[in-house]
Amino acid sequence: MAISFDGDDHLTKDYSGTGPISSYPFTMAAWFKPPEEYKDWQGFVLSDGTETARYGMGPANYGRWAIYRQDIEKRTAANYYTDSSPNDWTQSTCIFNAQADRKLYVNGSLAISDGGNIGVTTLTDADVIGFGFGPTAGSNELYKGEMAECGLWNAALTTAEIDSLNAGFSPLLIRPGSLVGYWPLGGAFSDYIDPIGSNTLSATGDPTAAAHPRIFYPTSPQIGVPSGTVVPNAMHHYRMLRCS
Repeated sequence: MAISFDGDDHLTKDYSGTGPISSYPFTMAAWFKPPEEYKDWQGFVLSDGTETARYGMGPANYGRWAIYRQDIEKRTAANYYTDSSPNDWTQSTCIFNAQADRKLYVNGSLAISDGGNIGVTTLTDADVIGFGFGPTAGSNELYKGEMAECGLWNAALTTAEIDSLNAGFSPLLIRPGSLVGYWPLGGAFSDYIDPIGSNTLSATGDPTAAAHPRIFYPTSPQIGVPSGTVVPNAMHHYRMLRCS
């Protein structure tokens, strides 16, 4: 089961002083199921609890998607979801290549490049990971919608690896040596547990369970692969979990 946020609750992990990312590049990825509303939702955010050191992404106003950097929100030009019909699960990946180079991919396709220079920012100050949470005050602070399969890498994923995430492969199968945090928010794992480390999340409010997107997890034996999918290097054993 995935996690559903109602706009009043969220999940966080406080690293208490030194964040999990110390240098560029790094990558954040997650599955979102946006609500049938048009607002700015900070879905997956790494910050210092303020906007001084903030990096993240989420569904944005008028059906767009956004990259967050410090106190700036950079939105896509195109609309990706609506307020008139139920929205599907969307895979979103943001690569922070440098202090003036960020790229956001939506469902495997490049949606926006952001070249705004944020200057010299100490990445390790961003010691709070938020799911459904961002440090901006006001009604746009907390995400409303569903979320699952969140990963954080201390590397820039390739387009082939992003394609694999979009095809439903677990972050555990994507560049595992660079994966510094993985929060499936359900699926084959306990809701708030990071199975690769001790980065257990704390809940504020009462997030609820929701149906998980289709995900392929590592296991043995191999049971097949979706047609046209790029299989992650050296990873040929997995099982599929599909919730509906």
